[in-house]
Amino acid sequence: MQQYSRHAKEKTVEFVSMVRPESNFDFVDRRFPGLGTLRRILSQVRQHGGKTIVFEELAESEESREEDADIKIVRPDFTGSKVFRLTFLRNAIKNRKELISVSREDLVGYALIKENIFFGDSGFTIYESVIEPVSYLNSFIKNPQT
Repeated sequence: MQQYSRHAKEKTVEFVSMVRPESNFDFVDRRFPGLGTLRRILSQVRQHGGKTIVFEELAESEESREEDADIKIVRPDFTGSKVFRLTFLRNAIKNRKELISVSREDLVGYALIKENIFFGDSGFTIYESVIEPVSYLNSFIKNPQT
């Protein structure tokens, strides 16, 4: 078992296209309902030319097991969790064979998303996210004075 979730082995893997007309909002609504902050991350990935999301459900790690134990202390209705890794790539790939040929320059970043499951309910959180910085100096746009 890996110590950190980011290094955990995948249980499942799927290749998701980000090429328009695919909708990042639809992807978030289907896979991670209620996690609006992921839309911002996907917007940044698209600004970097992201074309593929490698979507993986991860095996348990020591880190996730420890966090689950802590949650169980404060929320006795906690039943478990799932951790997902989304890896963002600049090239359009469709399978593991193409994934092997991906270079470091093709990587935009990744995000770890955790689903905490409770009796009758669940919720998603962005556990960790690393995205390449934007190439322009300042993305702040000041509103005019009123």
